[in-house]
Amino acid sequence: MSGCESKSRGKGIMKRHPIHFKAEFVISEGKIKEFKKLIKEMSDLVQANEPDTISYQFYFDKPETKFIILETYQNPEAVFAHIDGDRQQQVT
Repeated sequence: MSGCESKSRGKGIMKRHPIHFKAEFVISEGKIKEFKKLIKEMSDLVQANEPDTISYQFYFDKPETKFIILETYQNPEAVFAHIDGDRQQQVT
């Protein structure tokens, strides 16, 4: 059984659940503009090319030195589609 499936009590049926990720980044001094541009590009690509991405939200702290992204995917295939995306490959 994978981490995104569970058996319904007494029914033996596998049910998929959304997959959630949280990532935190520290932004190097002087790199905030470049980082925001990258996040905008990635967000646009996700919206245009990843229909099984349920949610893709990001937040900066007040001094804009830390960044948190919350991602929710419909299924494992959506996660792999995101990981294998062109822009994602450039970032990692």
